[in-house]
Parts: sequence; C-alpha cells; structure tokens
Amino acid sequence: MRIGLPDNAREAFQFLALGAAVVLAVRLLVLLLASGSGSANEDNLQSAIAPFRNGYPLLAADTFPMRNVHPAPRIAEGGLFTLLSGVLCAVPCLLVGLFRTDLLRKAVVYGGRIGLILGGAWAIWCICAQPASTCAVGSSGLVLRGSVTLMRAIPLPFTMFDHRIDWGHIQAINRTERVHSMDCGTTQHLQVQLANETIIIAESQRPEEDCEAAIAQQRAQMDLLVEHLATLQRQHSIN
Repeated sequence: MRIGLPDNAREAFQFLALGAAVVLAVRLLVLLLASGSGSANEDNLQSAIAPFRNGYPLLAADTFPMRNVHPAPRIAEGGLFTLLSGVLCAVPCLLVGLFRTDLLRKAVVYGGRIGLILGGAWAIWCICAQPASTCAVGSSGLVLRGSVTLMRAIPLPFTMFDHRIDWGHIQAINRTERVHSMDCGTTQHLQVQLANETIIIAESQRPEEDCEAAIAQQRAQMDLLVEHLATLQRQHSIN
C-alpha cells in the first residue's frame, strides 16, 4: 500500500533529507581525508604544528587554528549553516508569489535547494580547510586571519581579514595554562607578546581521559612549537 503525502510535506522531507545527506557527506569526507593525512617528510616546524591542526585535513601545513573546535561541533555547525542557507535562499523566492502564484511553490523549492547546495559546499570547505581564525607561519612573521563566524566554527563568506605581525615586532613567545573546572581542568595556550598587547594564537584540546598523561603530552607539544617559533623570531632579530 502506497502512502500518499501532500506536495508540501513531500518537499519538506526532501529538503531535510538533502540537508542530512550533506552533513553525512561532510562527516565521511573528514574521516577519509584524516585517515590519509600526514606525511613522513614534514619538516620540524610542520611536525610541531601538526598536533594543533584540530582535524582540518586540508589546512596548509604551516597554518594552525587559533581556536580549538573539535570536528564533531564543526560538523554540527556546518549542518546548521547548510539548513539556514537553504531557508535564506528560499525566503526571497516568496516574492515570486506577488506576481505569479502558480510558480510560488517551485520558486521556493528551487531556491531552497540552491541554498542547500551553496551552503553545504561552503560548510564542507570550512570544516576541512578554513577555520574561523588561523595563524600562518611565514618567513617574515605571523599572519593572523579572522572572520565573522556562525557560533564558533563556520566563518561567514566575505568577512575574512588578515593581520600581519613581523618577527621584529614580537617581544616574546611563550606557553601559558588556563585552569578551568571542566574535563581535566587545564588548557595550554600559546601566546605572543607585542609592545601593546598579548595575542593567544593557539590552544590545546581539553583532554577527555587519562588527564595527567594527556596534559603532560600537550605541554611538551606546546613547548616544542614555542621553541620553533622563538627560534625563527631570534633568527630574524639577529639578521
């Protein structure tokens, strides 16, 4: 026996199914790329950066996110962004109903689908390769990139901006710890000291189990990255 559904209900289910398919595709893509990522030929700096890439498989090897956002929340925010994009693209199509009521439903459906495709493509790119804020290590200094975000993980298109910091303007690079009451209670921060401000450019993930060993490992990883960045800064000062 075939179950009949009104056209509006059927199209709503198609809309949600497409959004769910995008989220699932993102998850599978992240797992696939993460499983194949990593290279034995990474130089020392890239090896020091690797623990702080936070699961972005397509992020440049000399770049790391400034804020720690686990892949699972990123995927959830990407799914929400995709659905919101579909809704936002469908709403303007309601104006078609002011002139052609017979085309209203088709216009809304097509607008929603276009929004889902565009929003899903942007969400996939952000989840795999574009954090909301990043720090890139260059020969002349650090390049910080920020943007307006949806919550924490998904940067909004056309809102990105760069802030360049020359090695000569950096007075110190060091590791600090933030103590909080959740999980294992300690997060490692990497900060650069300028003449008028201090900027946190990286943070570790919160350990979920075996706290003492995980925190000790994160301290060692952060200290190694600090050492490499401080060496670059000193070399520039000497030159």
